Amino acid sequence: TIFPKKGGRVVDELNEDLWKETGRLLGRVHNVGETVSLDRMVWKPRHATSVHLRTILESGAVPDDYKLVFERTVLDFIEKINDLFESEPVQLIHGDCHFGNIIYRPGESLYLVDFDDCVIGHPVQDLWMLLPDKIKNCQLELKWFLEGYETFRSFSKSSLKLIPYLQIMRQIHFSAWCALQFREDHFKHHFPEWGQVKYWNQLIKDIQESCREGFIEEDDFE
Repeated sequence: TIFPKKGGRVVDELNEDLWKETGRLLGRVHNVGETVSLDRMVWKPRHATSVHLRTILESGAVPDDYKLVFERTVLDFIEKINDLFESEPVQLIHGDCHFGNIIYRPGESLYLVDFDDCVIGHPVQDLWMLLPDKIKNCQLELKWFLEGYETFRSFSKSSLKLIPYLQIMRQIHFSAWCALQFREDHFKHHFPEWGQVKYWNQLIKDIQESCREGFIEEDDFE
């Protein structure tokens, strides 16, 4: 397809009107995604995170002293949370919905770009990366977003409990992406601290804490 070349800018922070506009935009995107069948990665722990774990371990990026504990930690994470993901329906979603992929053009609608990472997943995946803080501290932003989103379709509020685990899945996914190219000189220049002992210590700690802290309480998003 061919489109006219137009300027636009990334939105650093959404105000009330833009939160509602973002909700309407993603509501329409998800309506279309629900009707499309594509062979894309299924964004569930037992599918996506298992693949990412294998990529990391096979890359040689993990120090020998950390391989076993890292593998056990990720496998424990997958086992403990996978059933939560099975209880919510999935469909084609954007998969990488952050501010860098939303273009603002004054006087026009917001534009969502970069669909390279679209996956079969839960619609809440396209919300959480936009939130400025933990969900219990984002009640206004969530209210505005849902007001716009539910103009076009309903939103499963019970899926909000997946957000802390989606965040960990994202960290593991990023680690797998890094593991594929960490030996390249340009990568070391841009990510000099990635793959060091401190990095693996922190990642293992984050994963373990996500399993201990438990689920988001219903009061956090009502």
